[in-house]
Amino acid sequence: QEDMLVRLENVKNHPYSMKSLAVNGNDVAKLGVRGCEIGRILNILLEEVINDPSKNTKEQLVLHIKSLIE
Repeated sequence: QEDMLVRLENVKNHPYSMKSLAVNGNDVAKLGVRGCEIGRILNILLEEVINDPSKNTKEQLVLHIKSLIE
């Protein structure tokens, strides 16, 4: 429950949405991802950025995407 409180506090302090990510669906698709897998990856990235806003750079997120699809 404490983890959830920390996450809620992060969301309150850093109100991110998919639109605020440094990458978008087109960026994910350029890496060879197709269909609903794009949304799944974007959700993973969003959670990562909510937990650590400093990771919201195109370079870091592209590296994360590559690690997810390998």
